Amino acid sequence: MHGQWLVYRVISKNQSAIPFAQLAPGQRQLVQGRFDERRRDEALHRVTDHLMKSLKPELHPERLKRVPWPVDSPHGTRRLRSS
Repeated sequence: MHGQWLVYRVISKNQSAIPFAQLAPGQRQLVQGRFDERRRDEALHRVTDHLMKSLKPELHPERLKRVPWPVDSPHGTRRLRSS
């Protein structure tokens, strides 16, 4: 079948979630790490949302354009902001 296309269509598929305890150790660590990161992000968002509501800061995004970024660390290497 050189130079031709062959297309398959899946008619049905049975898929289920693998229980956490049955995952390989590396996979469990990856899943746990992602879960922990999501929890940290949600906690940070709750704190910053609360601060924004309670303190009502004035936002001046145009002033941020003058701030050099990323900033130099004390050791001369550049630190990048993580997203």
